[in-house]
Amino acid sequence: MEEKIAIEIGRRLQASRKACGLTLREASEDIPGLGISALANYEAGTRLVKIYFIKLLARKYGVSAAWLMTLEEDAGAAEEEILLSYFRLSSQDSKKRILRYARFEQSENNQSPRASRKERRSGFRDRRNKNNHVK
Repeated sequence: MEEKIAIEIGRRLQASRKACGLTLREASEDIPGLGISALANYEAGTRLVKIYFIKLLARKYGVSAAWLMTLEEDAGAAEEEILLSYFRLSSQDSKKRILRYARFEQSENNQSPRASRKERRSGFRDRRNKNNHVK
């Protein structure tokens, strides 16, 4: 059982590190007591990670420590955590574009609880105008 947990934690550590675009060396920098080989062993699942390192690595990768420790089992959590870490590392302009795109996608599907009535209506008007010009 402990071996399976170590492997899953290692998989999540590696996915998070790669999502941040960090090498093993870069990821282990600034974390006292964490060497490159120790991090490689944690990622391979051959050693169980100390809680202290989980907390510091989670902060560095922009993910939750609970997710890294497999306390959050949601199937979509991995992708969401990785997307969130990409978002956190993005420039302000990129963040604005991402949010604009997400709002557009949600309004197209009429699924956005946060989209204002005006935003939904303007999206409807835009689609209706596009359909009228096709004729």
